[in-house]
Amino acid sequence: MSKGLDTKKRLKAGSLASMIAVVFGHPVDTIKVRLQTLPPSTFKGPLDCLIKSVRREGVFSLFKGITTPLLISGCISATSFGTYSYCYNYFSHLLPEKLQLDPRYLAPYLSGGVAGAIAALLVSPSDLVKTNMQTSLLEKKKLWVVVKEIVQKRGVMGIFYGLTSTIIRDTGGGALWFGNYHIITQWAVDFHGPEWNKTALEQLLIGGTVGVINSLINHPTDVIKSRVQNGVLEVGQERPKWFKTVKQIYREGNGVKLFYRGMGPQLMRNMIITSVLFFAFEKLSPLV
Repeated sequence: MSKGLDTKKRLKAGSLASMIAVVFGHPVDTIKVRLQTLPPSTFKGPLDCLIKSVRREGVFSLFKGITTPLLISGCISATSFGTYSYCYNYFSHLLPEKLQLDPRYLAPYLSGGVAGAIAALLVSPSDLVKTNMQTSLLEKKKLWVVVKEIVQKRGVMGIFYGLTSTIIRDTGGGALWFGNYHIITQWAVDFHGPEWNKTALEQLLIGGTVGVINSLINHPTDVIKSRVQNGVLEVGQERPKWFKTVKQIYREGNGVKLFYRGMGPQLMRNMIITSVLFFAFEKLSPLV
């Protein structure tokens, strides 16, 4: 990640980069969410989901729910990058001075975890609205209509439905996301030398690799989060417990199979979003 940047520049670059990444990754995200939350009989797989969605609802159905993440993505990334920057500086001094631990590997992961947990406070309401817009087949729900329905059925605090699941996912996701990017970039610098300047392709490859690793490790928590939030509008549905949802998914899939449903689109989505986001961040940082 770009060094020598003050926090304000990180916030601006992170905000702009995240909005660009959302546009590139949202269609794949829609396919992923539909596979994770709708009954398994609805679609045979990612390609079937893509074909049926476009055939029945048109190409723009893949962009259902994009308004919320697009509007709030700047705030989310500003929070994530700002928190990571502050925590990284803090842990880089705390770990060697107070705990006699090497900060090179621990600091990025600890900082990323904290950044992910704090950003989840913004991510959770955004994902809640987005998920329920994406899974409304053959129905074009407006943003304000979904928000109104959630508030009517769950009260004002209903917008935080699934917050615990989001914090669990994003704490691990943030640690993997920032930590792996920092470590992989550092390995590349150690290999090529301190004067190494990343090419566009190298930058995209590093970001894409980070996205793939994140998906492979953290995908089950994303499935659980999507399943929890998709039930917010069901009449009489109790606020689900995280462990209860885990047991339900396990029973339905006769094992761990359903925890990896939608893995293909998730791998593609995270590879696209992470590579585009970090590439845009590195390129925009000197300009803002």
